[in-house]
Amino acid sequence: MWTFLKANSREEMISFLLLVVLTASVCAGQLQVNVSQPVYQAEENSNITMEWTFTPIMPPVDYILYISLSESEYEPLTTVYYLLSGADHSKARDERFRGRVQLDKDELIKGTIRLHLSSLTTNDSGTYWCVVLNKDGGSMNKSSLNVTAVTPRPEEPEPTKSL
Repeated sequence: MWTFLKANSREEMISFLLLVVLTASVCAGQLQVNVSQPVYQAEENSNITMEWTFTPIMPPVDYILYISLSESEYEPLTTVYYLLSGADHSKARDERFRGRVQLDKDELIKGTIRLHLSSLTTNDSGTYWCVVLNKDGGSMNKSSLNVTAVTPRPEEPEPTKSL
């Protein structure tokens, strides 16, 4: 069903997905993606779970789920997670997220998207866009993640020895 989505580049794929979502947003009865928490805070080297909800789609394999990171308005989007017709396309994932991202696929049937990010770095900070598309349209929403550097604890001075 989604064989038309074979873009030559990541930028073409992202542009296509955004075009479909924006076009579908003018249609009545559109699919709706909601954000559970608009802003997340975490420290580097920790793990976090980001969550969105959407209208469950039946059958659950007939949709696209695309999660990307926008580090700034001047940087291109980075692919964090890409699910097409129920299959995880990990090769489309940006290499810095490989091995650090998991999604609870069982929760998708209920309309819950839980994205687990492990071993956070300060470079993981930014806006995470969650896009869900089906044959009738699509929707997207965003959450921000701010990862702060771990500040080392000051060392206590050693006691001075008296002679």
